[in-house]
Amino acid sequence: TPVAVYRPNYPVKSADPETMARQYLRENASLFKMKSDLTDLKLRSIRKTTAGYHVRFDQYFDQYPVHNSDIVVTINSKNL
Repeated sequence: TPVAVYRPNYPVKSADPETMARQYLRENASLFKMKSDLTDLKLRSIRKTTAGYHVRFDQYFDQYPVHNSDIVVTINSKNL
């Protein structure tokens, strides 16, 4: 499982930041070893910056949070 993927230039459909982040994660679920339907993720926060957005998720197993499972998808403002 990669710890980080930088500059993937992955095309997603223009939408709200959470939807765009979920599209990227859903289409790359096998790379990150997560469920393809993303039912193991819960949105923690969306932070707007001058560069775009940071969409942060926590991963869960049943109702229990997975330790150190912080997942952040950064969306460049040009993607919106």
